[in-house]
Amino acid sequence: MELFEENLHRFGFSSREKDIIRLLRKGLNRKAIADVLFIATNTVSRHLQNIFTNADAKNRVELMHKLDHNGGGQLRLSAVRICY
Repeated sequence: MELFEENLHRFGFSSREKDIIRLLRKGLNRKAIADVLFIATNTVSRHLQNIFTNADAKNRVELMHKLDHNGGGQLRLSAVRICY
């Protein structure tokens, strides 16, 4: 598995968050992501807030750097999701 995809899994992102991150990686902006996923731009913004918080990233560049490199191993406690 590619390091990017492994790190997506390590951070415990939801499938919708993963969809948004993959579209971000392709260079799409919030409006374009909303159009592709048939959701509101505000919904994309909310997902991005959660993504940045869980990845402890300040912006898209930092997020992509963490996912493309070995930054996925350093998780914040808030990024860990417990499933029963």
